[in-house]
Amino acid sequence: DICIKRNTGLTVALFGISKFSEINEMYGYHFGNRVLQRYARRIYESVGNTGHCYRIDGTKFAVISNTLSVEEMTNGYNQFRAYLHERFKVPEENLLVIAGPCHAEEIALQRLSYLTIGCSERAKAEELAPLLQTSYVRTATSIDVIGLEYTSVMKNIYSIAGGICQSLRYGDNFQAVLISNALQEIEHFTAALSSVHRDIDASGYLGDVLVTAYSKFSRNRQFGQMIGMGYSVKAAQLEMEMVAEGYYGTYCIHHANQRLHVSIPIVDAMYAILYEHKSPTLVIQELTTHLQ
Repeated sequence: DICIKRNTGLTVALFGISKFSEINEMYGYHFGNRVLQRYARRIYESVGNTGHCYRIDGTKFAVISNTLSVEEMTNGYNQFRAYLHERFKVPEENLLVIAGPCHAEEIALQRLSYLTIGCSERAKAEELAPLLQTSYVRTATSIDVIGLEYTSVMKNIYSIAGGICQSLRYGDNFQAVLISNALQEIEHFTAALSSVHRDIDASGYLGDVLVTAYSKFSRNRQFGQMIGMGYSVKAAQLEMEMVAEGYYGTYCIHHANQRLHVSIPIVDAMYAILYEHKSPTLVIQELTTHLQ
């Protein structure tokens, strides 16, 4: 109710340990309690002062935040996911990801939204999906964890590009071409990372790109608009109250592509503007010659 009155978003992430009873049976309850304590402590440390962590039932925990976006919560989840896999050897098939298209602001306003639950074992995704459904939240499942995760990173880069182009007075026709080419870049890049079959036109991919690229709630687009207006990166970051993850995503995807060698000219253009401090006007003019 407070979030609705203040017109702010509320983001929720659920964590759980599957087959925890096997740990108790094999190593005893005392050891099991220690695992739970370590698990909870790590979640708490990951959240910091950006939200609240609750134990909701047995081995299930929830993180609730009214300051983190869905993307920021997802990034935090992914960091925690990597920690679990490396530190506790949690199998990849027991790790899940929640993707959009979904703005937390619209969830807070109870507007109809859709989530995609990804897990390498579809049965586990289908087990979690009903727990997240409400009268205004519907869910789908996918086995393409890597594709969903990288789409959630790359969409923010293209949203920045759209914002820059808007400030440079490129119209709707060009924006449509830009996002069409962006989707092709995601398809080629994720194909180089994983051979899992994916329908790039599904809402977890295309829908997630569109809602981030076009929505008035998109802080990455706002960040891009400021860059296109002549703001420096630092000035734009200082003026914004929220983090534009696409800035950091640009660096990561650009450097990851040094070993993949996929043609991603839009990402390259954003790297040139944001990290090599090249003129947005000149870079976008050059980019137009690479789009179809």
